[in-house]
Amino acid sequence: MPLAVNNQKTYDDRESKLFRTAEGLKTSAIVLAAFLFIMGLILGANARDYHDDFSFILFLTTFVPYGVAAAIIADVGMLVALLLESFADMHYYARISAAGAEISASAVQTAHTGVPTSNIGAPTSQIAGIRNDSDWKCHTCGRVNKVYVTTCKCGQKKSEN
Repeated sequence: MPLAVNNQKTYDDRESKLFRTAEGLKTSAIVLAAFLFIMGLILGANARDYHDDFSFILFLTTFVPYGVAAAIIADVGMLVALLLESFADMHYYARISAAGAEISASAVQTAHTGVPTSNIGAPTSQIAGIRNDSDWKCHTCGRVNKVYVTTCKCGQKKSEN
């Protein structure tokens, strides 16, 4: 059996963990950014000058660092989450490509030697590296998505597929 198909459950688990980590990172970054933004508003509104009067300049000088920090944290969190999701996609498609290459190599070996390998007769879904029970194909763009992906990159929802 090809290496890429042999450890499919392990690879599926790794890919789903990467997606879950990315989602958790997005949520954490947004929550932290919102917290910093609100704290900046509160501290800026409570900032008073020497005569205990509200000053808009003092409000801005207190609020702006918190707002900038919130924006940076949100952006960095989203960027790292995007990188994790991209890595999971690259891992998935590299695995499918490796499975296809292994199947092709074993088919060539069978043609030259006449001795069938263990891959011949394997279900087509295993040969392609795709499990029919866990993947779905988008009817709009043709992309194969994992079971935990609810919306294709093209915008088509799994439920509308």
